[in-house]
Amino acid sequence: MLRYFEQAPARDPVSKTLYVDTKTYLPGDILTKVDRMSMLTSLEVRVPILDHVFVEWVTSLPADWKARGQKLKYIFRKLAERVGVPKDVLYRPKRGFALPIVHWMRHELKDLVLILLEPKSLQRGYFDASGVRQILDDHFSGRRDQSHRIWRLLMLELWHRNFLERVGLPDFGDPISSMSLRGGGG
Repeated sequence: MLRYFEQAPARDPVSKTLYVDTKTYLPGDILTKVDRMSMLTSLEVRVPILDHVFVEWVTSLPADWKARGQKLKYIFRKLAERVGVPKDVLYRPKRGFALPIVHWMRHELKDLVLILLEPKSLQRGYFDASGVRQILDDHFSGRRDQSHRIWRLLMLELWHRNFLERVGLPDFGDPISSMSLRGGGG
């Protein structure tokens, strides 16, 4: 990334940083995720703000039009206000591409979690079985979101089966297509 920062055809740090993002984060992360998810759901997605003529114009703007202090996308938000985009939409905190993992772990993936984590994985000795059962109970009862801990336990179990035991996984049908991509939580 430092190489891109140094090569950036700009003088100010804001524009240099935006250049780094367009060369790394945007194509290697954000656009890749959008592409994969849209293909998965047969959805046609357009990114009009990334039209090359528009991007070239935006990159030519002064840095203080792009960011003012800690306020990013300054001119973008001001222009959006002029065309009637509500301020509560423009100025709400970023949310990103979070998965509804809390919902999935309590609903669509619950059976998979229980099959994979109990009882064999609890006998491996990696963790205290009663502690793992408490995590599962807290999560499934809705007392506490333990989805990220359960996810890590699942990944460890799958890694163990794949690399230490070389055991084939049971047939769960097609868990991906049965998941609700609109499910809550996360």
